[in-house]
Amino acid sequence: MLDQTLLESVLRLLADGKPHLLMPMPAEQQRAILQQLAAWHLQPQQDAQQRYQLARPLDLLDQTVINRMLEQGSVRVFRCLDSTNEFLLNDKSLPSGTVCTAEMQTAGRGRRGRVWHSPFAQNLYFSLLRHFQQAPEQLKAISLVTAICIADTLVALGVQGISIKWPNDIYLHGRKLGGILIESRRFSTETQELVIGVGLNLAMQTSAALQIDQAWANLSESAVRIERNHLVATLANHLQRAFTQIEQGNISHYLQRWQDYDHFYQQPITLLLEQHSISGICCGIDPQSGELLLKTADQQLQRFAIGEISLRALSVDPNC
Repeated sequence: MLDQTLLESVLRLLADGKPHLLMPMPAEQQRAILQQLAAWHLQPQQDAQQRYQLARPLDLLDQTVINRMLEQGSVRVFRCLDSTNEFLLNDKSLPSGTVCTAEMQTAGRGRRGRVWHSPFAQNLYFSLLRHFQQAPEQLKAISLVTAICIADTLVALGVQGISIKWPNDIYLHGRKLGGILIESRRFSTETQELVIGVGLNLAMQTSAALQIDQAWANLSESAVRIERNHLVATLANHLQRAFTQIEQGNISHYLQRWQDYDHFYQQPITLLLEQHSISGICCGIDPQSGELLLKTADQQLQRFAIGEISLRALSVDPNC
């Protein structure tokens, strides 16, 4: 049986990307550990001095370090999970404010059931459980608020070129950096238990992204180096503060700032609905509901709710 404590020790030893002799251990344990590292696509190489070295350093998540930086709640850190969202959805004992993050997901997912590529220690896979004492209609725009919080967090950490594609894709210099998946653990007329999932590309290797079918970006492309533990804590703190504002009825405070990050504002777009598509000029959002505002060719301003559409830029001149 694989010794998890020993595995963790070896992982931390090799994380600096330098060659190391492994600590003494039974041969079968060493084989099991090397097999597990290979399953995570780490595959340390052995040199002539019997030292092992990873192909690149790892900025490992540390539960103790993150918890020290959290203003409220606590974090659970895992090396590998099927899904951080799924963990929070399934464990009914976890209190509101619990954060879950993992180095790797084996069944990560995005909106509409899409696969979310989740290689080991290359990105951020983050989920937050939050209980809201509000009716569902008061939380319709929570994904937009989450997107604005992520953008605010990255900008506060010094990242430039951040924008948002409605309703909740995070862009860096016009390419997708991350996304959001919000799921319900308990839904009633008075209490909502939501899991807010966030995925951000930090330093994803090209080989791990061969199946991604759109232009994507890494946070490492920015001039700012951000430690992953610091990013988790800072993002969690920003989200918790924002959700407290929502509970106090101040959601419009965030939605009014949407235009600061709107990637397609006053640009020609095509909205892909279930049965058809519609084209026009993106005119931002309604600051009360979060609905997308689209001016069509007949100069009518139409509204579209979250979860109904996708956006694609058109190669035509805007008409407003």
